[in-house]
Amino acid sequence: MTASVIQDANGYRLALVSTASGAPGDITVSGNTTGLSFTKAVTGTNASLVVDGIPISSASNTVSNAINGVTLSLGSPSPNTPVTVNVNPDTSQVTNAVNNLVSAYNTVIGEINSQFNVASDGSGGGPLETDNSLRDVQSQLLGAISYSIPGNNGIVNLASIGVNFNNDGTLSVDSGKLSSALSSNFPAVQNLLQNSTNGFSQNLSAVLSNINAPGTGILSLDSQSITSTSQGLTKQISDLQAALAVQQTNLTNVYAQVNATLQELPMLESQISQQLASA
Repeated sequence: MTASVIQDANGYRLALVSTASGAPGDITVSGNTTGLSFTKAVTGTNASLVVDGIPISSASNTVSNAINGVTLSLGSPSPNTPVTVNVNPDTSQVTNAVNNLVSAYNTVIGEINSQFNVASDGSGGGPLETDNSLRDVQSQLLGAISYSIPGNNGIVNLASIGVNFNNDGTLSVDSGKLSSALSSNFPAVQNLLQNSTNGFSQNLSAVLSNINAPGTGILSLDSQSITSTSQGLTKQISDLQAALAVQQTNLTNVYAQVNATLQELPMLESQISQQLASA
């Protein structure tokens, strides 16, 4: 709670105000030894409402758990007159979700494209330029984004709601077309994106699982293959280093023998010269 001193025509008063709303914020003064008398101006009570015949009590006038996905803002009591609540789709959340999808997709496809961007002179390719698995991933992502469903009042794919392919495979959002689709045919947009049988989200989830599922996904298998190849190369390098070490030792021994022989040659030459002189 907060405390403040206020002044009116009768003098000064100490005002205690709870920072919590509803019944949990009700203030009770006990053990008063100050000599002051306290008067409760307002008793903290919960807001009460009935939703579909079910009584609900809330410590706040903002109720977000009575109806799934709906926040009620209680303005004034209406004990005898039922209140009709009209719920409209929250198109802003759908717009944000679509833009977030486009941003995430562009980041991924941009990283993949960078592996295959080669200049006319053959330069510029990334380390995975020849990785066929990554090309398969690229193809599957492009297919997932262009996925279509039949009918649905013409809202059959992302292009129908303003999400378009660019020449480099990235996406851009036509905000005007997206807004128009959401305002004029929200149920069709929702069906395209969230249909549990053949919706865009379900198909994209299946594609991503095929790409990235642990142990079985394309990237998982590719990673295992790369790891195995790396381990094989490491073993080859280790074997070559061991063979080189043996070869170095052998050559060092041969050099030592040759060097010792060369050092003996002057003595042999002297001995032969003495023998020839005495003959």
